[in-house]
Amino acid sequence: MSTIFKKQRKKKTNEHPSQSDTPGSSAPEATTSDMHAKGSTAYERTSDWTVLFFNCLREISEASEMLAPLKSTSMLLIRGLETTMHNNRSAWEELARKLALHHTTINGYISQLEVGDRPSSNASQDALKKYAEVLSAILREATASADVAGTPNLKKTFKRIGDTQIEKDRIAELSRDADFAHRQFDEAMRIIMARQVTELQQQLDRVRAEIMQEIGELKSRNDLPDFDEPFLSLVRGQDLDICEQGTRSEILGQIRIWAIDEQIKSQIYWLNDAAGTGKTTIAATLADEWLTNRTLAGRFFFSPNSAATSSLDQFCSLLAKDIALQLPEVRQVINARIREVSAACLRFSQQFRRLVVEPLKLVSDKRNLLLVIDALDNCKGRDKLLSELLLHLPSISSVKLLLTSRPLPDITDILSTSTLIEGYNTCLLDVYNPSYADVTIYIRKRVPKLEGEYVDLIANRSGGLFIWAATVCRMLQIYRRPSKLLHQILDSQSFKGLDDLYLQVLEQALVDKAAHSLFMNILEAVTISFQPLSISSLQVLFPENDKVDLFIQDLCGVLKDGDPHRPIKVLHPTFREFLYQADRANGFLVRTTNAHALLSSSCVVLLLGVLKHNILGLLYQKSAIPTNTHIENVNDLVEQNTTVALKYASSYWARHAAASILESDVQEKVMTFLSTKLLNWLELMSFRGCVGQCIQGLAQLQTAVAMIENRSDLQNAVSNSYQFALQNQSLMTEAALHLYTTPLAFLPKESFISERYQRAHKVLIPVVTSAASTKWSAHTVLTGHTGHIEQVAFALNYTRVVSRDTDNTLSLWDIESGSLIGKQSAGSVKGKQVAIKHFTVSPDGEEVAFVTKSNNIYVLSAITGALSGEPIDASAEEILHITFCPNRRRIITSSISSTMFNVLRLWDLEAQTTVGNPMRLDVPTTCMCLSPDGTMLVSVSIYGHCPGKGLVIAWSLEDYSQVVSYTMSRVGYMKCIRFCPDGSYFATWTRDGTIHLRLGHTGERMLELCSTRTNDPVDDVVISPSGRHIASYNFGGSTVYLWEVKSGLVLNHHTLVGHEMDIRYLLFSPEGDRVVSISLDQTVRVWNTHTGEGLQSFFTGYTGTIMLPELSQDWRYLLTVGLSNQINIYDVSHQCQGEEKPGDERSFAVPVIAFSPLGDIFACGFTEYVSKPYIQRWSVETTQPLGEPMTGHTNGVRCVAFTSDGQIIASGSDDCTVRLWSSSTGNALWTIPTEMNTVERIAFTFTGEVMVLGSNHKIYVINTKAKNVVWSTGKENSNSELVLSADNSKIAATCDNGVGIWDVLTGKQMARCDISGRIFHLSFHPQRDLLAICSYTCIYLWEFNSGQIPSLELQIKYENGFQLGFTLDGKYLLYGDLVWNVQSKRPRKLGPGDIRVDLGSYEQSLIYRDGWIYYVATRGPLLPIPSHLREQFFDWTAFYNLILVWTQDKLPVLVDCTPFFH
Repeated sequence: MSTIFKKQRKKKTNEHPSQSDTPGSSAPEATTSDMHAKGSTAYERTSDWTVLFFNCLREISEASEMLAPLKSTSMLLIRGLETTMHNNRSAWEELARKLALHHTTINGYISQLEVGDRPSSNASQDALKKYAEVLSAILREATASADVAGTPNLKKTFKRIGDTQIEKDRIAELSRDADFAHRQFDEAMRIIMARQVTELQQQLDRVRAEIMQEIGELKSRNDLPDFDEPFLSLVRGQDLDICEQGTRSEILGQIRIWAIDEQIKSQIYWLNDAAGTGKTTIAATLADEWLTNRTLAGRFFFSPNSAATSSLDQFCSLLAKDIALQLPEVRQVINARIREVSAACLRFSQQFRRLVVEPLKLVSDKRNLLLVIDALDNCKGRDKLLSELLLHLPSISSVKLLLTSRPLPDITDILSTSTLIEGYNTCLLDVYNPSYADVTIYIRKRVPKLEGEYVDLIANRSGGLFIWAATVCRMLQIYRRPSKLLHQILDSQSFKGLDDLYLQVLEQALVDKAAHSLFMNILEAVTISFQPLSISSLQVLFPENDKVDLFIQDLCGVLKDGDPHRPIKVLHPTFREFLYQADRANGFLVRTTNAHALLSSSCVVLLLGVLKHNILGLLYQKSAIPTNTHIENVNDLVEQNTTVALKYASSYWARHAAASILESDVQEKVMTFLSTKLLNWLELMSFRGCVGQCIQGLAQLQTAVAMIENRSDLQNAVSNSYQFALQNQSLMTEAALHLYTTPLAFLPKESFISERYQRAHKVLIPVVTSAASTKWSAHTVLTGHTGHIEQVAFALNYTRVVSRDTDNTLSLWDIESGSLIGKQSAGSVKGKQVAIKHFTVSPDGEEVAFVTKSNNIYVLSAITGALSGEPIDASAEEILHITFCPNRRRIITSSISSTMFNVLRLWDLEAQTTVGNPMRLDVPTTCMCLSPDGTMLVSVSIYGHCPGKGLVIAWSLEDYSQVVSYTMSRVGYMKCIRFCPDGSYFATWTRDGTIHLRLGHTGERMLELCSTRTNDPVDDVVISPSGRHIASYNFGGSTVYLWEVKSGLVLNHHTLVGHEMDIRYLLFSPEGDRVVSISLDQTVRVWNTHTGEGLQSFFTGYTGTIMLPELSQDWRYLLTVGLSNQINIYDVSHQCQGEEKPGDERSFAVPVIAFSPLGDIFACGFTEYVSKPYIQRWSVETTQPLGEPMTGHTNGVRCVAFTSDGQIIASGSDDCTVRLWSSSTGNALWTIPTEMNTVERIAFTFTGEVMVLGSNHKIYVINTKAKNVVWSTGKENSNSELVLSADNSKIAATCDNGVGIWDVLTGKQMARCDISGRIFHLSFHPQRDLLAICSYTCIYLWEFNSGQIPSLELQIKYENGFQLGFTLDGKYLLYGDLVWNVQSKRPRKLGPGDIRVDLGSYEQSLIYRDGWIYYVATRGPLLPIPSHLREQFFDWTAFYNLILVWTQDKLPVLVDCTPFFH
């Protein structure tokens, strides 16, 4: 074994004096010949030292810069010490030791000063010179004592220096001098170092400021997104080895010639051979070379080490990013397209065209540009990539591609017939006659210590496989006994292929056979993880395994990296393949299910031990729980409180569990996790900004658990968890810590989550009681819109849903999981205040264009939800309609110009300019439609009022001329054009029941179709994929009309009857043999298009109350919009079950509510006209109705009030009556007819004897005991708002253009002031003659006894539900959450932190606004309302700590916030 590795030649070192001399004795005299006998080098060194030393002293004495001579002096000290210490005595040795210590100090200063000679201070130069003088004195003393002055022979001089006898006292004196000089020098240097530190800090500050400025400029230019650098290195092959010099010369030469030779037209060099032959190393070498000479266009190295590098999900965006890096001229174009890429469920072909092909076409430099795509065989979906490459490369002739892969059959089949391929027959390894020359060179350079014969043996044993040789070299470099290992490899007769080598690597790493299980755990985790893990992360995930580091280090032959904190990568895919095949792994088989189960369990165990409520340790009060945006440096806090292992576990535990859910241990851990840590996990993911990962992971888990038998408990737990996350994803994004508040309060009572979490977090949960039953939905429900949804559409091959609401919010959703991909809100689009009024989806579904009310056009990626490029400014015109062109990135708009002409314009999205001539009309366009090939545009305009005469024009988009025009009798503002899918004809329809068919390219008349009821307006027309069938329905009709047409003739006509209410949607099946209809009767019906017979529907039951139904073209997904602004997604690819009963229609009734003074009951009526209006009493404690409804009114109820003792309820109605009821029994007591057209306000005095009524015409004051009218005002007054003073002596009410005050008993008007505009609220001060008056924009304070007009104005903005009032002590005035101190003559507005009054006695201390409940006395929001419930809060009533709202079913929901104030 000793002859395997070359011996190292060690340098000779002089023995220490103590080893050869006895203290006090003289060393024997050495002659010149003796010196030569020991080697001439000692003499030469001594001679050189003497000359250099004296030169150095001269430099120090003359130097203005001290660093250079200081370095020289330090070097000479060492040389002198090595020379003089050979035969010295102990005293001299001690001096020499001190000088050595001084030398170490000097070297330390040198290392700090080596950034360049710096000017030194006079003190430091003086100290240095003094120190040099001491050194000189030591030398002179030694020379003088040896009596060598005048001796011409330097050999004798230095021979005698070694024999010098110096007195101990003199040596001690020299030592003290050296110490003193060195201390002075040291102090001077410390001063200089301190100054340098200050200068360095200032330089660092300047550099930091410059860097931050550059970062700011990059952000302002919207530069490319940041990716993790180790990940980018993996994608670009930057951490790969390149070919050793002298290896692979022939193949590298061939590829270089192909790359630069413009005569070679083959655009793809396909380097293909078996695994381990060095393809990737060649690709990395050439990519590095082409990067240096600036011919590289981009590169992508596929690898199984990461999900992103083993699929096409992020291929286009990452390759495009590298293209942008290499080719600055297309960087801006690419930047606009790949910002914030999150490529899940994408359509690859269009992304490849837009991100790779089109930018490369824009490059002006026509020299050959080179792309590198390595290891294509590691890519899932590689057939798609190959198809796109072969399709598009011919159109960019300046681009060539180096492609490497194994010659797998599917790759060979595609490439073997292409004329673009070069290098098809290239062979890196001839198995029958392998070449070992390159492998030999590689081994010699990798293991230079290895003797030549062993180099040849390894090369021969490799069989020419580079991966074999590379693995052996790495093993020899890292193993503790390489000689033994090498003998084992070379002596084994069976050790031939890669499998044998991999087995040897694994067996060498597994030293302790008893640790096989622990070893396999780590091996499985490394190979199965969704993202590479580091040693430190593995140690956290497997704390019981104390051999993680040892295992990984011993596997460095096949794994990289051994650094504890860097992700571990499998060096070659053949190793992973080896581990996954039972017939090859031989005891080291990695079973994927077991591996996922292992990682799932480890992740869950880690999460169980770490997750907790408020994981960031924030300090806050219960009544002021912060939202995510109000937490300073939240990202820094996340980094401080999490580890890489925790991030991995929280991101991927659900995916690992879904892949191994059939394992019973996984099932139990999932159940435990969801039962105890679900909310903590959602909190962490919210802080991390990874809400989408939660929903996607739970969606996968829900799909997986559905396959388990006899685990309904687990299925229920997973389903409830998914629904909870889905329902609250908007809130999770906004406020992590509020997951423990109202979301728990609004859970279904018997849900899995409520049973396990409500008790644990009861101090944070408001008490919610409701008469309405709640349950989890069986289908996916998308929540988050706060306004009514007005538009919904599919996108991205039916993997996305786009929606827009009246709050000007546009949302993009993933249809599989229901996660929110992106959102554009009013005011959030590029920081501008905008309102989104319309959107359209591109024909390929990959882009969404939307128009704002400021008439700017934005384009949104349906893949990522990110905006693409800058908006198009079309503000000179008002845009009415927008649609995409089918074959290019262009859009067409219909708008009204400043001259009131209607203009149709074609816009190029790349150039952001108009194309061609505008198409002008004298009348406004109601709708427009493009032909499938994009060559013709058909527009419909309307003359005069709607409905009216219509003008149809077909425009050529080649020369923007009119092809044909014709009129239609009656046209409305609804869509009334549709093209046949093949473009052969188009249909337009009218409000008189006629459908006009016209030829697609000429617009010539084809035929007309009419329903049996010709007077009914046609609402919509659909055409089958083949164009053979046409179906329609009429506005307000429940019948489907079906025609079969051919060559301009009607072959069959069917009338399809079955729906009971209006039809809202029609769609043909992809085959055209069926048509589906969806109606307001909430049923989905399917019909045979050939016979007209009804078929079994794919959707049973009822859809619930729906608006805007949409069905995907493949009939898989049904979308409906519900009453609470949610989007329902039904997967109808199999029989789909709807609701058991129809849902109620949308109610527009406004509730009118009054609480009893004791707060135990409340009464409610509704303003809408119904056949039987009523008032209902409800229990505050249970929100259950008390007794039967109180009926008697014949029109909607306008107001309700209790007497001060709570015994009587009064109700006013649009039927001009007031009715009194017993609050305990609900019995009618008295009906009071009035001359009012409606009763809008009721107020009782303390005793209840006087009742005041107000309307928009009169005030009535009634004695309830005498049952007579005391007084009333004339009809000239408008008294819709009124209020009683605190002492019940005065009435304040609105009147025409002002406010009046009357005496309650006499009816005398005491004062009046004129105020323009509507008045919403009035409030008396409890002690002073002061009245607060609330208008739309301000609050007036009127001292009515002074006779002065209101002089004080407090600026506000009116909000629905806000009340106006004074506190009981009269110190504060409140409106909503605004508070003023009114004790002085000039009211002072207070901030939340300034309020010191107890608002417990103030009824309106709680308010609701924009999805949040606020408490007046705290800063910021108090409690959120889940977005799917916010529709119910449109009309809300506050009563102390309670907020009352009503469902669409007219049932109460009461939110008690008391837990937050105790």
